[in-house]
Amino acid sequence: MSRWTPAQFDALFQVRGWTQAAVAERWGVTARRVSQIKFDSHRAPHWEDALWGLPERKKAHATDARRHQVVFDALLLARGWTQAEAAERWGVTARRVSQIKLDSHRAPHWEDALWGLPERKKAHATDARRHQVVIALAREAAPTSTSDCNSDSDTPDLFYPEVGDEWTVRDSPGEHLPEGCAGMIASITLGTDGPEIAIRFDNGYTEVFTSRYLFGLECFLSATGRKRSLGP
Repeated sequence: MSRWTPAQFDALFQVRGWTQAAVAERWGVTARRVSQIKFDSHRAPHWEDALWGLPERKKAHATDARRHQVVFDALLLARGWTQAEAAERWGVTARRVSQIKLDSHRAPHWEDALWGLPERKKAHATDARRHQVVIALAREAAPTSTSDCNSDSDTPDLFYPEVGDEWTVRDSPGEHLPEGCAGMIASITLGTDGPEIAIRFDNGYTEVFTSRYLFGLECFLSATGRKRSLGP
């Protein structure tokens, strides 16, 4: 499964009527935790199924009432999954799936993850279609005010950063970063004002930017659209 970008997460929240805070309340976690999941490019795969399994918010109560009539195992089998196969997809052990199934107080997002499972025999094609859907949703929701700093891309993925993204200096802010100097995002952490993005440049200089600045009109960098692998 391809990991979805934060923009794609947000777009699917919104099209189903959810805010990040409302999803956090439903899943029994904090809004900060949902933000961490959203920005984690290595998040556990079950979060994509949980997000896809979210009902429309205005119909959530009625949908949940219907869902609760279905047994965990029965839904797995109806969609062609064994417990071991679901465990492999979700990045957990079969023992953990068994614990989740038997836990009457399991974390609520597991219910959404279960309902977000595609039919197993069509899983690869379904995942590919889902990815195209969230890309399209994110493109529709993408703010036009960021276009100057992302003029090299017409895809929504670059509206939100990922570790390994390559950026280059468009307008030099000083001798430490000459025009044309390239670098890559080395880390993304969640600060008090949102994501903090550390870019390690090829000349050895590292600078930390807020996402608000990086995608703002005053940004002196441009995303190249290329990926790099993390080195030492």
